[in-house]
Amino acid sequence: MAITTKSEIELESSFYGDKTILISKTGYGKSYAARVIIEEGIKKGHTFIIIDPQDAYQNLPNFEYINSKDIKSAQGLGVLLSQSNRNVVIMTKFLTLENQNKFLQSFIRAFKRHIRKGIQTLVIDEIHKFAPEGQNTLSKDDVRGLFQESRSDGLGIIGISQRPQRLDKTCLAQAEHFAVGRVTAYRDKESIKNYLDNPDDVEKLPDLEKGEFFFFGFGLDKPLIAKIRKAETKHSGDSPKNLLNEDKILYDKHSRKYVKYSRGKQMEDNIDTNKEPLKGIIPSMEGFKDLSMLGMKAAMGTAVAGVIGTLVAARIKSPIPVVSSRTLGGLATTITLYTGFRTIPAERIKSVFKYAAAGSAAFTVGSLAFDIVQASGFRLPRLATFALATATGAQPLSVEKSEVESNVDLNTKFA
Repeated sequence: MAITTKSEIELESSFYGDKTILISKTGYGKSYAARVIIEEGIKKGHTFIIIDPQDAYQNLPNFEYINSKDIKSAQGLGVLLSQSNRNVVIMTKFLTLENQNKFLQSFIRAFKRHIRKGIQTLVIDEIHKFAPEGQNTLSKDDVRGLFQESRSDGLGIIGISQRPQRLDKTCLAQAEHFAVGRVTAYRDKESIKNYLDNPDDVEKLPDLEKGEFFFFGFGLDKPLIAKIRKAETKHSGDSPKNLLNEDKILYDKHSRKYVKYSRGKQMEDNIDTNKEPLKGIIPSMEGFKDLSMLGMKAAMGTAVAGVIGTLVAARIKSPIPVVSSRTLGGLATTITLYTGFRTIPAERIKSVFKYAAAGSAAFTVGSLAFDIVQASGFRLPRLATFALATATGAQPLSVEKSEVESNVDLNTKFA
């Protein structure tokens, strides 16, 4: 889907690894435009880390929301997010400007030091607060470096500001894409016109309507004025904050080392249900769709492991006592799927392999459990057998027909 109403601009995946600047007066849609760009990136499977000083990016699907005052280690969080490929909004408005800069400096340095190669995007709203022109801040060199350095690692940057005059000129000069909305102040217009292909275009900026932008770059042959489409998620300048709702294994395992996890009434009060409690409990249609997709991926892994495990069991005898050939087949399938997850660069395919590997691992664990039960001679209650089989997809191994027949006395001469 395009990001503009008449589909003039459709973003390629490579855009999200580039350097982009969004500019407009307050109230004319710069954060809204960023939200639409992020929505398109989410559909393509890209990862976003959003530095949000004004709570403008709530209600994005499948994002973690972290209150900056709850962060115990900016460096630790940077390392974790560089490895966990998690979509996160970090709300920094609760810190002083000095502490926001201190956090961002530590976070960027740790993130870049441990970054994995692949397209992911850092979005910094109010970027002029972190990289101001003619003034030093703790994070300025690190933010400016995001624009200066080559993007061979795939890390893209989207900077958003309503005051281009106050933004470091290196960031402006190195940007590959500009989306400029309404700008009226003389100094703001002067600060950006030298970075436009035609400096005279700056005189068109005061006439732009709300939501209209002058696009430079973005895969266009020439600059274009176009209106941003309606966002699919609710814009949230003042909406409540939904804190830490993690569901990724790596993130869940380590996030509490670096972030205080709010519990109880305070967190419940921060969840916006529009005074309809069931909305916070019952998944939306999109939620059902996401859950069903995850379930199908895991079920696919379980099915593949079951088929391969059964084929292996029928043809190869396990060399390991107690462990069946079916379990070994399931283990081999799990390793293969997990290797695909770790090595394939395409994010959508990686997701399929990841959850398929999880389903295959569940089958393997269930099969091993039944192996141990069978070897021990212990007979599980029917309810326990049913629960284990349902949870893992594995079924109790049936005794081979030849084994049954060999235990039966077929001598009938006594008759």
